Amino acid sequence: MNMANQSLPSVDAGPVSRQQPKKPPAKTAEPEAIAEGYLSRRLDLKMGRKHAVILRDKLRLLEDSAAQLEDGTFVSDRTKAMLWILENEVSV
Repeated sequence: MNMANQSLPSVDAGPVSRQQPKKPPAKTAEPEAIAEGYLSRRLDLKMGRKHAVILRDKLRLLEDSAAQLEDGTFVSDRTKAMLWILENEVSV
């Protein structure tokens, strides 16, 4: 069969199915931060021995006391220990 002899289906023929527009996802309960421009969310830090010992000791204390982050995650590594410290910062 020749391709030129075939006709395309009519756009007007048959039922028209219209999809409902997708609703945007519900916003989470995160507080809105007032920050303009770029906000870096990563930190690469090389500590001296003194600070490394302090962080190690703090991590052990947080693990022993079953400390949790605000989202309920247990403090189990240095990254979570730093997050816990930032969440529980004492105002100066």
